[in-house]
Amino acid sequence: MSRRAIPSSAVLILALLTLFVPGQASAQIVITAGAKGGINIANVDLNLTGVTVSAKSRPGLVVGGFLAIDQKSAGLVVEGLFSQNGTKLEFSDTNAGATLAQDVRIDYILLPVLGRVNLKASRDVLVHLYLGPQFGFKTGFESKETLTVGGVSTTTTNNDDGNIKGHNVDLAFGGQVDFSRFLVDIRYSLGLTNVNPDTGPEEPEVKNRTFSMMFGVRLK
Repeated sequence: MSRRAIPSSAVLILALLTLFVPGQASAQIVITAGAKGGINIANVDLNLTGVTVSAKSRPGLVVGGFLAIDQKSAGLVVEGLFSQNGTKLEFSDTNAGATLAQDVRIDYILLPVLGRVNLKASRDVLVHLYLGPQFGFKTGFESKETLTVGGVSTTTTNNDDGNIKGHNVDLAFGGQVDFSRFLVDIRYSLGLTNVNPDTGPEEPEVKNRTFSMMFGVRLK
């Protein structure tokens, strides 16, 4: 985790929070907090030349909490989430008659900062549509690799997380429906950062792509 990345994120969060401080004392602000958790369907956008590669989605867990500051029609929500991302990759080289299958898991602490529009559906149902940056800090990495050559397979486990950058930025967007104190959150996170730390003409550009569904409860 970059020491400079955390202060920069905190400054941005504080700056966004000031947008929701009312200009008049009569403006009504509602502050809520809660917990949520669910499942990720994670993948990567992989730009690789010269080798045939198939990328498949990988399921994972996502869990954490949130703090929301809302006025009547708009608000801001800041979250802290533990998220399991990654992908399943299969590389094939027809000339060599070899395939390499990788099951890659990357764990992150995520800090989404989401502006949202609030739409009242009924007395007890509130709909939120949101968009904003999401800051990720890597906390774990594991890659299970199966190499098959001439019909013979060998499986190894790799925990060298130096193959992935320690932090990244996503664009998160989606919607949430509040049913009284309970909520359902569906979102998509579009990676903006190439998480491959290596550079060069043969190095792939790798960006996270994650669909998430979470269920939660407002504690306040």
